[in-house]
Amino acid sequence: MNHPELGRALAADRIVDLQRAAERGRRGRRARRLAPAGLDEGVVIREAMPVDHAGLVALGVLDESTVPTGRILLALVKGQPVAAVGSDGDAIADPFRPTEALVAELRRRIRELDDGPRGGGRSLAWAWSWATPRS
Repeated sequence: MNHPELGRALAADRIVDLQRAAERGRRGRRARRLAPAGLDEGVVIREAMPVDHAGLVALGVLDESTVPTGRILLALVKGQPVAAVGSDGDAIADPFRPTEALVAELRRRIRELDDGPRGGGRSLAWAWSWATPRS
């Protein structure tokens, strides 16, 4: 036969264990949510191509916005578009990822590309080559 106090003590210990596990899970989700995209994933920035149209439209739907016009720089994480900026500075981004830093970087790079002679301050190879592989 179980003593009532023993049952209560075991239940209290189990509750504490479950609360600790839940807090660890919340901290892990919070850390993943707050970590800027690209800190633990490779980010590739390149000029959007016609093959990217469907991905840009899907990104625009997620962002509840229209696809930027003109020259578009695109940020990809694991091959999926997460942010795009047009030459006019308009941006679309995945609202379910922390993309503020990526959008700022895309805007800076599109300005640099457009500021040079004949709208090409630097070659697009420079934009394509930027990647942040993380281990």
